Amino acid sequence: MPVIKPRKATLVRALATIVLCVGANLTVMQAAQAMSAAPAEPATTVGARLGIFAPAMMSLTLTAGFFGVMLALAALIERPLGSAAPAQSDEALVALREAIDALRHSASHRPEVPAAPVLRQTEPSGLDRVVHLLEEIREIALMDEAQRAERLRHYAQRRKSAIIALVEQHVRREEWSQADELIHRLSQEHADDPEVATVRRSLELGRAEAEADALERAKSSIEDMMAVGSWDQAHALAESFTQDYPKNADGQALLQRITRERDVFRDSTVQRLYDQIKRDVERRQWRKALAGAQRLLERFPDHPKTTKTRQLLRTVQDNAEIEERQEHEAKIQQLIKSKRFDEAITFGEELIRRFPLSPQADAMDDLLPKLRELAIKQEAEKL
Repeated sequence: MPVIKPRKATLVRALATIVLCVGANLTVMQAAQAMSAAPAEPATTVGARLGIFAPAMMSLTLTAGFFGVMLALAALIERPLGSAAPAQSDEALVALREAIDALRHSASHRPEVPAAPVLRQTEPSGLDRVVHLLEEIREIALMDEAQRAERLRHYAQRRKSAIIALVEQHVRREEWSQADELIHRLSQEHADDPEVATVRRSLELGRAEAEADALERAKSSIEDMMAVGSWDQAHALAESFTQDYPKNADGQALLQRITRERDVFRDSTVQRLYDQIKRDVERRQWRKALAGAQRLLERFPDHPKTTKTRQLLRTVQDNAEIEERQEHEAKIQQLIKSKRFDEAITFGEELIRRFPLSPQADAMDDLLPKLRELAIKQEAEKL
């Protein structure tokens, strides 16, 4: 015991240091948030200015309080167990309990600062949980080995009961893979436990009863998805079924069939799109080739042929832009020949807006003033 107690005190002091560091960082973060959330107009009163930093000041106060409580706990642990020690220990425990009570009181009764803007602050319930954790640290530090073992046993039992309740909930919902995962975790933590064995049997019985109907429902939904080409959804549903019923041979065969047919569909569709892009490029139909390339990239981004298409994309984009600019230029020339100057001006301005660095835009900059003069003259002649 003379060796163990200094170690306990050292551990408590280390925890106190961690609390201090975390609290200091939290205080700085809250102060920065308060400054960023402050209103555009500066506060005119001292109360308003203090109110902006009220959360940070409260965090700093609570951190200092936690630090002091844990240092008092360390000092209490180090007290010798001599003849006069019980009275001293009782006094120290009373002082420690009063400090914790005072800390809880300050957490739930914060001073209000007049004229302070409304800022989001830490909820008192969260602070109460921190105080509760400190009380638990105090209690555990004062326990002997037998008491700690008993506390750990109670904790393990509560955890086991909570997981069993969650498993039963998954079983009721027929979420078999999630229930399986939790049962596996319980089996590792509680080997040969009769409660865990009972829950496992309940899981297996429920799964066996639901398996046939689940397979029929999955087959029906998967066939519908395959009929409309929703291969990814069909594959995901089949994969989910095999996870819920890993020993079902029909489910495994269904998943393999969907995977095979999906791959065949993907390869044939990609090849068809890729061949169409090549034909459009050979015919110099650049915008049509660009639309096909974008469609291929969106639908099958990871396919090997998509990688080849991605390498050609920049060239196709540049030529598609040139093709569109030339069509704009030809349209403008046609409008000018037809003496539809207003429409020509509109198309010219759009060309400049969409392709400001192009040669056609430079030429249109020089042409627009003349077109405006011709448009004005045309309107005057109508009068």
